[in-house]
Amino acid sequence: MKTDARFVLFALTLGLALAPNAEASSKWKQKQKHSGPQLHWSHMPSIPAPIHCAPPPSCPPAMVWVPAHHETRCEKVWVEGCEQRVWVEPAFEWRYDSCGRSFRFSAGGGHWKTVRTPGHYETRTVQVWVQGEWRPTPPKC
Repeated sequence: MKTDARFVLFALTLGLALAPNAEASSKWKQKQKHSGPQLHWSHMPSIPAPIHCAPPPSCPPAMVWVPAHHETRCEKVWVEGCEQRVWVEPAFEWRYDSCGRSFRFSAGGGHWKTVRTPGHYETRTVQVWVQGEWRPTPPKC
């Protein structure tokens, strides 16, 4: 049905394009080599461009509602170093007296020492709240 309508439209367009109009001047010329008269048009209307159909409409992807939910994610987190107080035990040495007897001698008394540990990265699991949203469905291939 569409093909017939297109053919009729094409035939009418072609007929109008080839038909002489009022502006076209026709001249009859008698050429020396040919015995018959010839019709000459000085102006020929141009043939219109072919008619193209629009492409079929494309459908947007189907959307799916994903409800709000908690999601567990792994994140790298910087953990600052900390300071700790550590007890340093007293140092003892074995020494000898003038008679050659050994005895324990306190070389340094015990004391508290502050130790700072360096910072580092840790991978931690974190619960994150994700809002509900419409998402397109993946294409079916």
